[in-house]
Amino acid sequence: GESFSWLITDQATNAILGKPAMMPAGGFVLEGAGAGVCEIWYLRYAGDIGLDAAANVSDLAGCFDLSNPITVTRLTGEDCEALSTNSFVEGFDFVLYPNPAKNAVNIKFNRNQNLDVMVIDMLGKQIITKSLDTGLGMTIDVSNLTKGTYFLNVLDKNSGASVTKRLIKN
Repeated sequence: GESFSWLITDQATNAILGKPAMMPAGGFVLEGAGAGVCEIWYLRYAGDIGLDAAANVSDLAGCFDLSNPITVTRLTGEDCEALSTNSFVEGFDFVLYPNPAKNAVNIKFNRNQNLDVMVIDMLGKQIITKSLDTGLGMTIDVSNLTKGTYFLNVLDKNSGASVTKRLIKN
C-alpha cells in the first residue's frame, strides 16, 4: 500500500492503544501505560481502511497488511523491582546457548563455583531453580516452558553476586 502507520494494540483484546504515523526517535515510549502486554505492528495500506475511526484491529477493512508484532510486557511497581539487580562482580560471567532455545539450554561458567541458577518469567516468578556445587557447566530442560522471554539468573552463593541474562524460548 501507499500509506503506512504503526499500531500499538492490547494483546488480549486487540484494542488499538495508539496509531503513531512515525516511530519517534529513540523508539516508542510506553511509560504510564500501566501493566499489561501490548503488541507493536507496522501497517501498510491502500485507500481508506477505517484507521481514523478504528478502536480495534477487527474494525479495519479493505486492503492492508500487518507486520509480525513486537510483543512488549509492561511492568509496574514491585514487578519491576523483582527483575532488577544491582549486584555485579567483575570476572563472574557465564555463556548461555543456544539462545533462542527449544528444548534445552546450556550454561558454561568461567570458573568453578557454588551457584544457584534460576529461570524467571517476565513477572518475576521463579519457574526453574537448580544448584551447581562443582563444575563449569550445566544443561537445563526448557521444553515445558511456553514460548516467550525469560531471565536466567545465576547467583554465586559464596559472594552473593548475581548475573542475569535474557533467555528466549522458541
